[in-house]
Amino acid sequence: MIAKYFATRAHLSPEDLLQEALTRVLCGDRERPPDVDIVAFLGGVMKSIASSEVRKRARREDAGYAETPADLGLFADTVSDGRAGIEDTICRKEHDAEFHAWLCEQFEDDETMLVLLGMFEGLSGEELCSQTGVTKGQLATIRRRIRRKINEFEGRRGS
Repeated sequence: MIAKYFATRAHLSPEDLLQEALTRVLCGDRERPPDVDIVAFLGGVMKSIASSEVRKRARREDAGYAETPADLGLFADTVSDGRAGIEDTICRKEHDAEFHAWLCEQFEDDETMLVLLGMFEGLSGEELCSQTGVTKGQLATIRRRIRRKINEFEGRRGS
């Protein structure tokens, strides 16, 4: 879940991020202090890699090299004859992944990011509370903020 959290912000796959972190540790580029827990250490390495990737992406955007999801038409409706063919399934999964990435970019705080990732995984409210450490009241507030962003997006898309 740690790799997924940092990978989402950096537009990387969680597997690639974890693999890169492990590679840097095993090659000796990063050394774990003896008093630091291995999970916390790997989390820090992944955070560092993801942050570097975010900074790199920002530099490319400043230089005018980046394309936005709106430019790419990633949120365009797909036409279907009602049957779920393989093309529709692939398009839906790609659309969902791009939308999830866009939605994650809209929030900066860790609690909201963890709730979003849990929601993407299909966790129930109780599971979200126990795994993210938020109360039921905080979860309700976070869900309202997420819903507002989704409504805002749908409003822009419809106009």
